Amino acid sequence: MLLLKTKNNFSDTDKTITLADVSWEDYLELSQQNPEYRYSYYKNIITVMSPSRNHERIKKTIAILIETYCQIEQIKFFAFGSGDIK
Repeated sequence: MLLLKTKNNFSDTDKTITLADVSWEDYLELSQQNPEYRYSYYKNIITVMSPSRNHERIKKTIAILIETYCQIEQIKFFAFGSGDIK
């Protein structure tokens, strides 16, 4: 595994780490052992993000807006958490 870069996004507490040469099996093991982080995997590169409180607040606000709009317009919707697309 090779560390490509680290960076802060939006605030000092949002942290992103990018790793190269990571197998799919390593990705699955890492994401299952540490579910509090957000992961993306593409072509043997994994990005790990530690979301800040600000990130979570924005995510919740967007979810409330979408839910309210769907209720007003009588649109059926289904909320799901994050998941792996294989």
